[in-house]
Amino acid sequence: MDEIGDLPTHVQAKLLRVLQEREFERVGSSLPISVDVRILAATHRDLERLLKAGQFRDDLYHRLNVVTIVLPPLRERRQDLPLFMDYLLRAFAEKTDRRLGDSPLRLVKLFYATATRETSGSSKTLLKGHR
Repeated sequence: MDEIGDLPTHVQAKLLRVLQEREFERVGSSLPISVDVRILAATHRDLERLLKAGQFRDDLYHRLNVVTIVLPPLRERRQDLPLFMDYLLRAFAEKTDRRLGDSPLRLVKLFYATATRETSGSSKTLLKGHR
C-alpha cells in the first residue's frame, strides 16, 4: 500500500478489521469473504509523529510495523543514479523494442558526472557526441 500515512482514520479502522478478522464484506453484501494477506506499506510521513498527534491508529501501526526499512530519498543517494537510470533506459528499450548498445550506459555516466559536478563540461560533451 502506497502512502499508508495518508489514510483517513475511518479507513484505517476498516483495514485493521480486515487484518484482525481475516475477512471483509463487499459493498452491498452481507457475506463475509475470508482472506489471508500480508501488507507491504510505504509512506513518506513520520508515522510515530502521526501516532502522537492522534492521526494514525496505534493498533494498526503495531500490526503493520513488523519490519521497517528506511530508504532515504534518491537525492540523498546520488551514487544510485547510474544504476537507476540504466535500469529505466533498458526497460524503456525493451518495452519499445529498441536496441541500446553501450550508448545508454555512456549517457548515464555522463549525466551522473554532471549531476554530481565531478566533471566540468560533461553536458557539452553529452550534447556534442549525440547530434
